Amino acid sequence: MPLDEIIITEDNMCVICLDILDISGVVAKEQSIMTRTPECDCNYYAHTSCFDQWVIDKPTNELSCLVCGSKVELVISYRKRCETFMKGCKPTKNIGFLATVGVIFFVYLFTEGPT
Repeated sequence: MPLDEIIITEDNMCVICLDILDISGVVAKEQSIMTRTPECDCNYYAHTSCFDQWVIDKPTNELSCLVCGSKVELVISYRKRCETFMKGCKPTKNIGFLATVGVIFFVYLFTEGPT
């Protein structure tokens, strides 16, 4: 949505940094995109960047609503799951496997050859 079409109100301010736009000029998003709140009906906005930093900096592993403090669950997008998975992959663990696959491929290529 273009910036000039955004209606700026207190309702769409980030509850973390108290601004409409974050440092990159991104608009705050509804909390329902980032968390599931089975225990409360709070509806607030936060920048994804602010929220991600809050998750990293929070003192405990438990997540809570930024307005009322009720327990919430983190909603993780498919992209974030993939990024987290890829960060956890260690290429050195897979080198043996990749070398074996490569050797099998070349043995097949030189013995059978393409038809």
